[in-house]
Amino acid sequence: MAVGDVVNGLGAATSALTFTPAGSNQILITQLMGYDNWCYLTDGATPAYIGFMQGSTGNNDPQDKICKIFINNTNYLNMAAPTQLSNGYTGIQIK
Repeated sequence: MAVGDVVNGLGAATSALTFTPAGSNQILITQLMGYDNWCYLTDGATPAYIGFMQGSTGNNDPQDKICKIFINNTNYLNMAAPTQLSNGYTGIQIK
């Protein structure tokens, strides 16, 4: 992958999702998608709360968060298993 490339991923249904960029790569996450689950920035030992993906809107629509989250190989993205559907993220490689 190169600087400027789109980066995205989807987890298996009702499974947790972790995205750790390789080596010295840095990624700007621009959107998170999920359903009734927590999202964290973590170093593998300490989680920092990003937000809760609320799925109980009355119409059972999956939710998303527009965001600017910079991640690297040290501090990366972790999304807990959703109650339904799949987790996902999209962003761009910046280094």
